[in-house]
Amino acid sequence: MTEARNLRLFAAIETPTEWKAALAQAERRLEEAAPGFARWVDPTLMHLTLVFLGGQPPALVPEITAALDRSAAASLPFALSPATLGSFGGPRSLRVVWAGVESSPEPALTATREAVAAALRETPAIFEAETFRAHVTIGRARRQATPDQSRKMHQAVQLAATQPWGSPADSPFECREIVLVRSDLKPTGPVYTPLHRSPLRGN
Repeated sequence: MTEARNLRLFAAIETPTEWKAALAQAERRLEEAAPGFARWVDPTLMHLTLVFLGGQPPALVPEITAALDRSAAASLPFALSPATLGSFGGPRSLRVVWAGVESSPEPALTATREAVAAALRETPAIFEAETFRAHVTIGRARRQATPDQSRKMHQAVQLAATQPWGSPADSPFECREIVLVRSDLKPTGPVYTPLHRSPLRGN
């Protein structure tokens, strides 16, 4: 009998429709500034990753969902608002373009993420919880992107970062749940399937 294939999982906060529309506009403006540099994320797939779990045995899903439920039960709902655009990598070697977010009250998002990571560490799931920087990834450098294209994108991001990427109408939205998502990588792009939703209860 063959073993069940590992599932590629992450815990995330889903973004509202208004944010997806605003970020799609940001993508178009950046593409005009640096044509051909980035592979832009489909707005329907945009999310804020709390913990990337990577490949996990299907048998662990019940323990993972129980851990998310525990951490969510101890966390209060909070508001999220657009911050500024940013990037990872140097001006000539940009890797990722992202949209920042802010929570209200300010520590709420980080505290919720830490609660999620701590609960997941109590399970047999093996993963690396990287240093957390709240963001929504909107673009990644193409393999054939040149240093000059990278420099142009860096300049465009820096210019856009003088103000929030979203308008007051796009913010804030109230985060009320954490979602466990399965990611299947296809030739046409990733397919995300929500597996479980953990409401923030603040008990």
